[in-house]
Amino acid sequence: MALHSKIASIFEVFPDVLILLGSDGKILDHKVPSTSEFYLVAPEVWQGKSLYEILPERVGTLFENTLLQVLHTQTPSSLEYSLSLNLQRKYFEARVIPVEENQAIAIIRNISDRKQLEIQLLHDALHDPLTGLPNRSLLMDRIEMAIRRFHRFPKTHFELLFIDLDGFKNVNDTFGHGVGDRLLIAISHILHDSVRGNDTVARLGGDEFTILLDPPRESSDRNPSLIEAKIVAERILNALKAPILIAEHSILSGASIGIVQCDARYSRAEDVLRDADIALYQAKENGKGRYAIFEP
Repeated sequence: MALHSKIASIFEVFPDVLILLGSDGKILDHKVPSTSEFYLVAPEVWQGKSLYEILPERVGTLFENTLLQVLHTQTPSSLEYSLSLNLQRKYFEARVIPVEENQAIAIIRNISDRKQLEIQLLHDALHDPLTGLPNRSLLMDRIEMAIRRFHRFPKTHFELLFIDLDGFKNVNDTFGHGVGDRLLIAISHILHDSVRGNDTVARLGGDEFTILLDPPRESSDRNPSLIEAKIVAERILNALKAPILIAEHSILSGASIGIVQCDARYSRAEDVLRDADIALYQAKENGKGRYAIFEP
């Protein structure tokens, strides 16, 4: 069945890419709008080619499996995939519809705008809007993952640092919330620069931050990691001893830090965060501007 003999009129009104496929995955006919960004291979040479010849292997396999299912069940089915086009990631949705026992139409639509919006909404749901750091929800998820990993591989221990700025309320009261917000952003940069790329710096809210220290991949002993947690805490405390220039104001912002090390008694992220908070307040009671390690 040639495309023009049965469904050409339908194809003409569609703004999407449409491909008529045989049961062997070969392209029998197609319609590609001039504005389409679907293809890696020019449409002029599609005729008679298989999907594997115009798409990456992983996408071709996805199409082939969907096509076989559609022809077997005679029921439409959908799939999503992405392509790297012009150094950008583009997202597509394909609806495969049977038209005969051995032929189907693939209607392909560019859904990049919708996908990017979904990605942005997901990012916003898991990150602090002021600093861009992971928020509490994402932090708790990563702690849970670290706990599960630790119980499977006991050498992959981790530490959590709970950081609270000393006297942040005075900054807001003296200079205003605008300056306070800019100070929080500056602090987030200092914290981020104090750790490795695989560690997680998060903002819980207000002037509370946390750092989840992942274990070194070669770690075989728990003590070196605890030493690393102390080094990071001291690095942060020393960095915050220097004045931070915000809107022509020189602001001193110290911090208190609570440290907790994971061990076998932890099975919930809430408990790890609770004990880090206990250590934090111990540091504050000991005079602020210092760190304390949680002891059971």
